[in-house]
Amino acid sequence: MVITIQNKQYNLPLAWEEVTVEQFVRFSKIEKEDLLTVAGAFLGIDVETLKQLPVKDFDLLDYSLQWLAEPIKLSELEDYLVVNGEPYFIPKDLNQLCFGQILEIEGALKVEGNNYSPECFADVLGIFLVDIKDGYSTDKAKELAVKISQTPIVDVMPVVSFFSKALESYSKKRQSGFKANQPKAKKRQGWNGLQSLGRFLKLSYSKN
Repeated sequence: MVITIQNKQYNLPLAWEEVTVEQFVRFSKIEKEDLLTVAGAFLGIDVETLKQLPVKDFDLLDYSLQWLAEPIKLSELEDYLVVNGEPYFIPKDLNQLCFGQILEIEGALKVEGNNYSPECFADVLGIFLVDIKDGYSTDKAKELAVKISQTPIVDVMPVVSFFSKALESYSKKRQSGFKANQPKAKKRQGWNGLQSLGRFLKLSYSKN
């Protein structure tokens, strides 16, 4: 739905299916859940600008946000995420990625409590989904992230959920493999650090 304020037009979603990742990020950051603050988050404008809305349109604005009370119905996880009309293959195994992707994903992750912050969704998935047939490119990943930020959140969330589980599994396997490959430390015979220190202090004290 288009909202016009001082001759400028703004797009207001009328369902969760119309909410983009960018809009969802702004919505997730609000601290005061009043009508103007919530509407401003979805429209991408501040409260002061929204106060310029004609009175005749204010009730319409309130009515147009009734869908917020409904639960988010996420899409099913597919083999591809469609971004701006283009399908991007979803790797089912993180071993299909290159090491540069793993490093940049670890740098892009932001955590809130026990979950990933919505603020990092687009950046992480841009790195995760970018085509690496011709080699990984940070610039291409950033370009894809911008497009993902305009993709419906209901399509992106299943990929985020899958990715978080895949990353957790990958990290556990990586840690267990690292520990298994570590050389075993040789135990020194006939020496105990605490006992030796105790004997040294006792000897030094007796000399004095």
